[in-house]
Amino acid sequence: MKKTIYKKWWFWVIIILFVGAIANLKTEETEIVPNETVSTSPVSNEPEKQTQVEDTGNTEKTEKNVESPNQSEAASNWVGIGADLTAFEEKFGAPSNASDDLFTNYSNDKYSCMAVDNKCINLTINTEASNIDEAIVEINTMSPTDAKVIQRYELKEDDTDYLRTIIVYRSEILKNNFEQSLFGDAEPGTFIAIIKSNQTEGIFATVLGLGDNP
Repeated sequence: MKKTIYKKWWFWVIIILFVGAIANLKTEETEIVPNETVSTSPVSNEPEKQTQVEDTGNTEKTEKNVESPNQSEAASNWVGIGADLTAFEEKFGAPSNASDDLFTNYSNDKYSCMAVDNKCINLTINTEASNIDEAIVEINTMSPTDAKVIQRYELKEDDTDYLRTIIVYRSEILKNNFEQSLFGDAEPGTFIAIIKSNQTEGIFATVLGLGDNP
C-alpha cells in the first residue's frame, strides 16, 4: 500500500524549503526601507540667487569702482575751473580779448581764464554777488560736478578791511584730468575758491584755482 504524500520525507523537505523562502523574502522587504535615503530639507519656491563674479585673472576678489564712463568727456560737462576753453566759447562766445594774452576773457571780461593745454587752471570771476551765499552759488556753477567741500576759513589783512573767504574743494574729475604737479603740495584733485571783499565794495571778485594756496 502506497504512503500518503504527507508521510513521505521529501514532501516535508519541500514544505520546509518553501516556508523558509517566504520568511527570507519578508526579511528582505523589511530591510529595503531603512536603506532608502529620504531628503528632509524643505523645498523653497524662491528662485536661486545668482552672483556675478568678474573675472580678474587672479584668485583675489577685486572691488570695481564706479566712475564716469570717460573722465575727459566728463570735463566737458561744465564751464569753469578745469574745463576746456572750447566749453567757454560754446557758452559765452569768442574771447573778448587778444588771443596772446596770459588770460583769456569771456562774456565782456566777466570771466578770465589762465589755461594749460587749453584747460582753465585759474579762473577769475568779476562777480555781481551781493553776499557770501550768492558767491558760493556762483562758485558751484563754475566747479566740476563732483566737487566736495574740504575746508572753509577766512583771512583778513592787518589794518585793512580786505577780507578773503577761502573754500577748499576736492574733485576726482580734476585729479584725472591734470598732472599732479599742477596741484602744488596739495592732494591731487584739490582746488580753491577765494571770495574777495571789503567794506567799500562788498564782494568784488571770486578766484578759483588748482591747489590750496590762497
